[in-house]
Formats: sequence, structure tokens, C-alpha cells
Amino acid sequence: MDNGQLVKSISEISKKEIPLLYYYPKEVERAISDGRLITVCENGKNIGFGFWHSYGNWIELSTMYIAPEFRGKGYLHKLIDAIRLKLQDKIPNLLLFTQAPQVVRVIENFGFGPASLSSLPFSVLAKLILHRLNLRRWLSYAKHMKNIPRVFKTRLYVRRAS
Repeated sequence: MDNGQLVKSISEISKKEIPLLYYYPKEVERAISDGRLITVCENGKNIGFGFWHSYGNWIELSTMYIAPEFRGKGYLHKLIDAIRLKLQDKIPNLLLFTQAPQVVRVIENFGFGPASLSSLPFSVLAKLILHRLNLRRWLSYAKHMKNIPRVFKTRLYVRRAS
């Protein structure tokens, strides 16, 4: 799959499947050029992807997606492992927000555990907040108001450097 097809695929998937986190084509292109995107393909079809953002010596795994028909088959584990291998030794601390029990089970295998926002360094917390104050993101939230309560059910999980 070439970059143009990948950009189109991820934008379409995010718009349909995860509208609160819709990725505009330019955002996907920027993530590709910055090396902040890993994809999972099966028979030439994009079935999953993961984005991340860097905040000093912390990485937020901001979006991990596996197509519904491929869930429960180990692809999320493969995706997280691919991200971990790409980032190996570069950034020691990882964080993510999730509400999905199946994601929690997988990330616990990678050493993640529940945490509170107050456990993060202030500089990381400030960058997380600023990242989420993106106008496009808020417009997306406004468009999908019925999904907003889900945001408040998410929990923070971290894996700190040993």
C-alpha cells in the first residue's frame, strides 16, 4: 500500500470508526513523515494502525485501532509490539488512555499499569492538554456529542522506565 492509499485508508477508517479522533489527511501525512505511525496489514489491506506523540521522555500511544473483524486475533499485541520495537530505548516512558478491557489485558502484558494524571510530570500533563485543545478535535467533539460521555470513562495507563 503506498502512502497516498494509506492516508486515504486511515482517514476513512478514523472518520467512520473513531469519529472523536478523526484524522485529517494532512495529519496522517505528517505522522508518516515524522515516523509516528505503524500500520498492520493483512493481504495488502490496512487492518490497523497506531499513532503516538512525544512529550519529552514520554510517549503517548494516542490511537491504536484494529478493524472489528480482526479483533481478538492477536493483532493489537502485534501492533503494540511493533511500536515498542520502533521506539526501543528512545523514549523510556509510555502512556495511553483507554476504556476497553481487551486493550487493558494486552497492555498489562507490556508492563502498563493504571495511573492518575497527577502522577505525570507537569510538563507532560501540560503538553497532553495543549494537544487536546486542537480546534479540529473540539469541532469533531461537537459533531459527535453523543460520544462525549465515553471520554470520561477512559483511564490512564503508564509504563515507566525501569
